[in-house]
Amino acid sequence: MRKNTRVITVNVMLVAMYFMALDPVSAETKKPTAKPILWRFNCNFSPEGWSSKGEKLFCEKVKERSGGRLIIEPYFSASLGFKSTEALSVIRKGLVEMNQLTGGATRGEDPFVAFTDQAFLWSDQDEALYWFLNKYMPVLNKRLEKKWNCRALVAEVWPGNVELYSKEPIRTFEDWQGLRVRTWGGPVMDALKAIGAEPMTVDVSELYTALQRGMISAAITSFTSATEAHFWEVLNYVNRFIISHNPWWIAVNLTAFNELPNDLQKIFLDEAEALQDWMIAHRNLETFVRLKMLTDGGMKVVHPDPSFYDKAIPLVQPVWHRSAKEAGPEAGKLLEELLKERKKHR
Repeated sequence: MRKNTRVITVNVMLVAMYFMALDPVSAETKKPTAKPILWRFNCNFSPEGWSSKGEKLFCEKVKERSGGRLIIEPYFSASLGFKSTEALSVIRKGLVEMNQLTGGATRGEDPFVAFTDQAFLWSDQDEALYWFLNKYMPVLNKRLEKKWNCRALVAEVWPGNVELYSKEPIRTFEDWQGLRVRTWGGPVMDALKAIGAEPMTVDVSELYTALQRGMISAAITSFTSATEAHFWEVLNYVNRFIISHNPWWIAVNLTAFNELPNDLQKIFLDEAEALQDWMIAHRNLETFVRLKMLTDGGMKVVHPDPSFYDKAIPLVQPVWHRSAKEAGPEAGKLLEELLKERKKHR
């Protein structure tokens, strides 16, 4: 009886060893797994926002493809407490591994990043997006890598463009004169002053209250922010001027990236490229959905008089060139190249 028990035990051990040889991963799972790499991603918008959906998907795909070895935790609504005006310093210091950079807000830290934030410069969003990704981004990254220890991976261009929302319809150049309109500072604010408006810097989170109390009578922002703020409750018109296509850049800290194993670097870059494609593919759908929300809420669409641009552009061109000079010689070369490529602005 004892002999048979021993034979059975030996046979069981041999079978187990055979299957372990066939499936070496099974043996590895018994070993302690490496601690996952945890990254923090500072995101400025609410988790329900359009860009946030893409960012969440990106983080999920990186975790899935890496088998949980790289976990990127998004912190929405700037919940980490970092200011957008300090975004470059925050990522350079490694306080977060990933951050959003926006032109207008980063003007104080680096005017070259703010150079993209120009009013009435672009013919349409496709032109702006092509320029951001193919002309500007390579130059931007040389500067970011050298000065700020980071690299821009994705350009988030908002659906539609930055629109003008108002209590009264705005169609002509004359309608802008003395208009108390919300902006976020930077070259866009300078351009609105140049055409005769009275721009005021108001944070997105304070927009609804400022409009409700009559501090301002109009606002420029994206469709996404306008719907999240329920503009139809305090404003009446969506005025479809082509104002700005200011991108938000998603950047990664280079020290953190370089410390990743090669396979994780590849997964990360692959998914960043996929996020860029997602942003481009979804912007038109988002434009349709958000504009419908505004009109369903009772807002009316107003199309501007084409003569507006004929009067406004000569006034804002000095702002473009002044902003380029402030941003440095690279910006000046890019602006000249853009204007040469295009025979006429409109």
